[in-house]
Amino acid sequence: MERRPELQLTKVDSIGTLNIMASITIIMVTIALMLSFTPPEYLPVAPGVGNLIKTPWFMISLGLAILLGHIPLGIRTRQIIKEIDRINESIMTMMDSLSVSLRTGMNFTSALRRSVQKITSRILYNRMLILLSLLEEGNSMEYAVEKISFGLPERAVNILRTLIPASESGGKASKVINISSEFARRMRAFERNKKSAMLPYYYISLLAISVFEGATLFLLYLTAKFQAGGLGEEMTGFISLTLSVDYAWILVYYINLVVVLLSSLFVSKVVRGSIKFYSDYLVIFIFIHLLITGILPLRVI
Repeated sequence: MERRPELQLTKVDSIGTLNIMASITIIMVTIALMLSFTPPEYLPVAPGVGNLIKTPWFMISLGLAILLGHIPLGIRTRQIIKEIDRINESIMTMMDSLSVSLRTGMNFTSALRRSVQKITSRILYNRMLILLSLLEEGNSMEYAVEKISFGLPERAVNILRTLIPASESGGKASKVINISSEFARRMRAFERNKKSAMLPYYYISLLAISVFEGATLFLLYLTAKFQAGGLGEEMTGFISLTLSVDYAWILVYYINLVVVLLSSLFVSKVVRGSIKFYSDYLVIFIFIHLLITGILPLRVI
């Protein structure tokens, strides 16, 4: 079928993979540009990658690159999440309309064509037009549903598959669709309740990261003050006994960076059910990390 490639482009996994590659490219280009414009006094005295990653300029460049690289992916992730919501909402509306139309005595195909006009999701609307076109060509409902289901959310696919037995039920089609419509409504209500219940995990993680980063900055500040004041090793704590404040900053910066990355994956898994929708969370978390542990230490240490 000529429109098959268009259906593949709307698959979430395919778009996500493309954006990840684009984000990696942006990250690499940003780091390259930042390093190319690095003032000589900010470069390490001794050459080498190990010495380079210890410089504040590279640390900030890396954080900024990850931030800029994930902004396009974060925007696309938000669009995908909204489109999934529109699909799930539209399919519920479509099934309600189809049930009503069948009860008025319309034949199944005519009722389905009328119900399609209620769809607000562009992707689902185009898929249903293709389904109607396939039916007009003499294909079975099962074949048409399988063709248009590629890349759609799993719940939407399961509801669309109820069109197969409904189209073969004759006068009982309205009852089959009514049951499917009620199922869709309950699943939608459950999804909303789940999202409301899981959302606090995001705010808890955001607060925890902010407090953790702030505590790290405060510890570095105290250590710098103690060392500068010559107050003795017994008052400067573990950091001054083992590392200089500059090396301590480097260490906690990269440790906190890993924590931020893992936190965005955790929140995405809990709130959205998949780690592949992590990017917009990471943009917010990495901004906090870059500001508190990357830029502010330049002033307070």
